[in-house]
Amino acid sequence: MMPLAFLATVGFCCGASPGKVVIDGAIPSRLVGNEFQQALDRPISAGWKNVHLRGILRRIEEDREIAIFLDRRIDPSQTPVVDLNNDTLQAALGGLAERVSASAAVAGNVVMIGPRQSVAKLRTLIQLRSNELVDSQGRFPVGRRFALGKRQTFHWNDLDPPVELIRRIGQRYELTLHGLEKIPHDLWASETLPDVNANEALALVLIQFDLTFQWTEQARGIEIVTVPENVFLVRTYRPRRIKAATAVEQWKKRITGLQMVAKGNLVEAKGTLEQHEKLDLLINPHRRRRRARSAEGSIPLSHRTFTLRVKNVPAVRLLEDLQKKGIEVVFDKDTLRTAGIDLDQRITLDVNDVSSDELFRALCKPLGLKYEIDKATVTLSAQ
Repeated sequence: MMPLAFLATVGFCCGASPGKVVIDGAIPSRLVGNEFQQALDRPISAGWKNVHLRGILRRIEEDREIAIFLDRRIDPSQTPVVDLNNDTLQAALGGLAERVSASAAVAGNVVMIGPRQSVAKLRTLIQLRSNELVDSQGRFPVGRRFALGKRQTFHWNDLDPPVELIRRIGQRYELTLHGLEKIPHDLWASETLPDVNANEALALVLIQFDLTFQWTEQARGIEIVTVPENVFLVRTYRPRRIKAATAVEQWKKRITGLQMVAKGNLVEAKGTLEQHEKLDLLINPHRRRRRARSAEGSIPLSHRTFTLRVKNVPAVRLLEDLQKKGIEVVFDKDTLRTAGIDLDQRITLDVNDVSSDELFRALCKPLGLKYEIDKATVTLSAQ
């Protein structure tokens, strides 16, 4: 597999090109499980100009052997200017989605790119349906839970209608389908959903029509319904070494939109799956560091170079952008604030092809920070 590092300056399209339809294409090979996650962690350097969005995504799919599902509501003929400089693949796809006013999310072994409001609900909807199967208190037979969790690959060709995809999923999992009439007629470009379970497969297709589903008939059927306006999970957390009321006050400052209330020694939190994941990492920061160190796709910062030009931006935003590029930046904002360090201070940087040490020296000096680099992790503290 050749590295993806080139600059495209003319129109280019992989797979079905405008005016060409593939109706009997071979099922492509796609990575799943740990190999899929490792592919997302690996860096990518590439550029495209005057290239259709679908062509860009097809090239990445084929080179990295991962599944990228472009939502029907995102115009595939857009030609975003893309310049990737050693970003992780997952961060690069997130940035590419932002360039076309969309968002990206990883669901199972698939990267979904679609409208922000829909993508923001996707993983939470999947988790809710999974929770119902596990926490059903005997309402769903164990055999059905096992059958619905079986992972299978679904592939379709150009011009296949999505209602037929739902029927195919239903047949594979022996589901009775109610509400198919809510899916409007459409014709889709070819794609593959590798190694997905019933829940993931249904959610990835239905979300593109602002639809989801409910289990019926002891999980032997589904009812297709409209996605609720508010989609959330409720979980309970036990704060460490601080009172629940204090934890609520501190956590609300760190995680926007997550609703929390103290209940005795516990904190009840209500929000999306992504918000709960952020809270879990806030409570257990060692999990972030362990994942960064164990990911096979991670490259030590000492082996990377950086080009960065920012003007008058808050330091905290720059740190967040670096994290999106696969650099694990560890710091405690409250501790730094107590030490008199303002991460909202605006900074300007212009560095070209510098080492990680040079980059963080230039970043930290005007802020009064010191830094420690350990492989793929940077820890910040007050001088």
